[in-house]
Order: sequence, then structure tokens, then C-alpha cells
Amino acid sequence: MAFYHDEKIADVIKPDDNWKPLYWTDAKNKNTSFADAICDFIEKFCIPTLEGQVQGFYLRPWQRWLIRHIFELDSFGLFRYKTVFIMIPRKNGKSFLMSSILTYFITKARNGDQLYTVAKSAKQARVVFEEVAKNIYSSKILGKITRPLKNEILHKTKTAVLKPLSGNAGQAQGLNPYITVGDEIHVWDSSTGTSSYAEDMWTAITTGSSNRQESMFIAITTAGTNLNGLAYGKYQYGVQVATGVIQDDAFGFFCWQAEDDDDISSIDTWKKANPNLAEGLLELSVLQKEYNQASQISTTEFERFYLNKWIRLGDKQLFISEYNWKQAMDKKLGKIPLGSEITVGFDGSLTEDSTGIVAIDIKTGLIEVLYAWEKDINNADWFVDPQDVEEKMEKVFNNYKVVKLYADPSRYKTLVQIWAKRYGRNIIRDIPPSNQRMAPMSSDFRQDIYTKTLHHVGEERLSKHVMNAIINEREVPMKQTRNSPHKIDLLMCAVLANGARREYIEKQEAIQRNKAFYTN
Repeated sequence: MAFYHDEKIADVIKPDDNWKPLYWTDAKNKNTSFADAICDFIEKFCIPTLEGQVQGFYLRPWQRWLIRHIFELDSFGLFRYKTVFIMIPRKNGKSFLMSSILTYFITKARNGDQLYTVAKSAKQARVVFEEVAKNIYSSKILGKITRPLKNEILHKTKTAVLKPLSGNAGQAQGLNPYITVGDEIHVWDSSTGTSSYAEDMWTAITTGSSNRQESMFIAITTAGTNLNGLAYGKYQYGVQVATGVIQDDAFGFFCWQAEDDDDISSIDTWKKANPNLAEGLLELSVLQKEYNQASQISTTEFERFYLNKWIRLGDKQLFISEYNWKQAMDKKLGKIPLGSEITVGFDGSLTEDSTGIVAIDIKTGLIEVLYAWEKDINNADWFVDPQDVEEKMEKVFNNYKVVKLYADPSRYKTLVQIWAKRYGRNIIRDIPPSNQRMAPMSSDFRQDIYTKTLHHVGEERLSKHVMNAIINEREVPMKQTRNSPHKIDLLMCAVLANGARREYIEKQEAIQRNKAFYTN
């Protein structure tokens, strides 16, 4: 590997006060970096994920500065860092930067080079991987050099490969990676401590990398909620390295975040944590909207995602803040009129949790608990009678026009199958309660509450279940403790009903678009 010198990069060895990170490991060899070749390549071949930036795109000074520091060379012309840990808030283009770097290295690969994208889930691992593939598909030149396949990208003339890794950390054992990008490290942990996956995957990658004379593991993440996990431990270690408490020349740390005493409502604070905002790649209105949706209680969410501050789940970050829930209340709506088009969410239990049937009026967005079965704590023999549930659901279909029903089938699979046969499989959908299925719907529900697309009348049972829920690291509502007597089942019914509402509306809009197209 040759030495490279780029005056554009040399000019920004010291970060600008407008976009400098809160913590960073300073360069030691200030005029020796592999970054100029990478930056020129990115500007020529890589496509930004930010809207409006495809034409005439160029890397901003903070991006060039970061790449220059990541790929600083030592006195032997090799990468200074074995591990780089980057913390940066959402909407600052981390996927674009990481995919661009990997696009460069798979294109310029040597025989035997192994490159990987790593994440906890297969879907997350493919985010950066698919961005690399997009860069290649968009360039005739890169397409002649590399060949993207479903689960790997190959160099056509070299024995080099880029693959996504996820799930079982054992698949990373025995690998000899050259460049690895680890995405969203904070979710590698469990919600309460360091998971075996997090430790095993980190060890497998760093151990495999150490077997090469030159390699690098780039871990990038936003702040998380687990202060006992691996990611927070690496964050603390990075702060100590950046501030000189620990000497580790092979560990690079770059962290943009607000400090505890910063005014979270201040635009200056937002710019401090978001280099894309300071450099014009992120519109101020985007963060203004996110902040306006936050409340006096749930500003912790804004602080974590957009100011990059670590938040304890134990601090009871509510799934829906009391402020936003009250803002969505409209008592004038009363009840959903009989005969209305509705979607329904059903979440069932037999003996412990609550069981509920919750509807949303398509026309008004009004959420209503139609039926609920809640445990009688004074009756040890209490249980939900499935026959009663069946009778109540029949009343729902008789009294309203149910256009879609989402059901958690965990304890009522047979009953859900009966409903599907009776009312139509195009109406009934069973939704297993996995994070993968529930996370997008949960996010949509919160957004629709915040934007007052959904309403409620302050019904006590529903409000109680909403206020009982906190948010987990997957952004899904959960009870405050596993065995908490404070239930959230009616909230989950509402989330399911809103998922059904959104699906129905999207399909109706698509039908109207098609009609308009063929009419014209």
C-alpha cells in the first residue's frame, strides 16, 4: 500500500468548530492517509441516500475529515487503527459512508480479501450490503469489476468477496476479514446486559482481524439504552482513549453527541450533535419536527436518536408520553358509529394477560375498545372463555363493516383460523408478536398519535394500558418488568388495528391510482 497525501484533507486535520465531534482520537501521522483515494472514488462512483444530493454530490469537510482519520497510516504504511468505533445520530448518512467505503475496497480488492457487513439481524446486515450493490449496479465501470449476487459480492478477477453476516456469531469464527463494518452495535446486546452474541461476534471479528498484518473493524452506532452492555462499554473505553486516560493507538473513536448540560431545544445543540445539519445535508425542519413531536416526558427519545445520548430503559421512557396521548384526545368524537368501516386489532390471553378487541374508525381515526377481558386478581380460577370471545367477535362483524383484522394468534390460533375461513382470508391476518413484525407497526402507531392522525376519547382502560408501556431497544412497547401486573394488551390491540388501517388505506389509494391511470 502506498502513502497518499491530499491537501484538501490536510487542510482539515483540525476539525471545524461547526461540526467537530465531542470526542475523537487525534491523528498522529498528519500527512499520511489512504483517504484521498477513497474520497475521490466516493465522489465519482457512489450514490448518496439523501434526497436531492445525487447530482453534483461532493463529500462535506466533516466526511473527508472522518475518512482521513479512519484510514490514517502508520510509519510502515499500514492502517493505524485495528478497530474504529463511531457514534453518530440518525440522519447523518452513516449507511452511505460505510457502504461507500466498502464499495471502494471490494472494487480495489486484492486476492484473498474478505469484507463483511455485520449486524444482529439479517435485515440490518443487508442495509449496508445492498447500498454497496446499488453503487455497483449504477456504474458500468464498477459492474465490469465486481458482480453482486444475492448474498455476496464478488471481484471478477480477484479471489475477494463481500458478505453480510448476522444471527449466530459462530459463523464469524475462523474468518480472516480485511475490512468489516458492524452496524448498530447497541442492539447487539440484550435489553438488560451484554449478550453472548455481542461478546462472541466482537471477539470473532477482532480476533480474525488480528491474524492479518493489516485489517480494520469499523463499528458504527447510535446511542442505546443498555448501560450494562458491550456497546456502552466500548463507548466508555473510547472516551478514555480520546481524552488520553488510556493509551491505545490501535483504537479509533469518533463521537458526535450533545452533553448533559446542553439545552436540548437549542439549534446550536442540534448542530453540535449532527454534522450533517451543520453542513447543510440535513434540513433543520426535519429535526424541528422531531423535537416538536417530543413531550416533556418523552424528550429522552429525541435525545437518544438525534442528540446521541445514552438513555437507561430503567428511566421509564414511555412508549407514548402522557403529553402526546392527551394531545390526541378528542372527546367530541364519542363512539364509533354502528355500520362504520373499521379495522380491528385482537390480542388474546387465557389466564394471565388481558384480552382485547380494539377498533379504529377508518373515517375519523378514532380508537375504541369494543371488548376487553381483564384478570380478576381476587379469583384464582379466572380465565378468558374462548366461546365468549367468539360471540363478541361475531357481534363486531354484525355491527360494523370490518375491512381488515390483525390478530396475535398466540393463544387463539384455532379461533383465528375459523375467523379467516368465515370472514375471508383477505380480511383476517395473523400477526405473530415478533420484534420484526411489531417494530414498524409500533413506530407507525406512535407517529400517527403524534401527528393526531389517530384519536381517542380518554377511555380509562385503554389510557391505562398505553401509560403502562415503555419502549424497548427495538422501539416496541413492553411492560416495565416481565412480571409486572400493569398490562399493555389493549395498547397492542390498538397497534395491530392501526397496522391493519394503514394497509387498507394504502391498498385503496393504490386502487384509485390505477383507476385514474387507466381512465386517463
